[in-house]
Amino acid sequence: MEIIAEILFDIVGEALLQIFGEVLIEFGLGSIMSSFKRQDSVNKPIALLGCFFFGLILGFALTKIFSGRIFPVKGIEGLSLIVSPVIVGYVMMKWGAYRRGKQQYASTLSTFWGGLLFAFGSALIRFLMIH
Repeated sequence: MEIIAEILFDIVGEALLQIFGEVLIEFGLGSIMSSFKRQDSVNKPIALLGCFFFGLILGFALTKIFSGRIFPVKGIEGLSLIVSPVIVGYVMMKWGAYRRGKQQYASTLSTFWGGLLFAFGSALIRFLMIH
């Protein structure tokens, strides 16, 4: 009887894990795609989450390419988790304003919060993987 219960538990557990994983992947991919759409045509929280996910993916890829620190300057550990995202957020906000001023397409990534969350995701995954 224990063997049957264990087999059922394994089957049900594996199925639930796959469903959960696929829902997360679908949600993640959907939110990443939202971050590239026009600002006025997206669900803002989902698009911002997509910016964060996209930053995580890029940070992971960068860590695989550059396994150590990109700039080997000693300083306060974790400072890049605060300073870089704020700078990137500001630059992206200015870039988005410039593009909108020229009547051009500006995505959620070209906002302060979009740029900040993208850079924070990238810095966070690199910080966790390197340290």
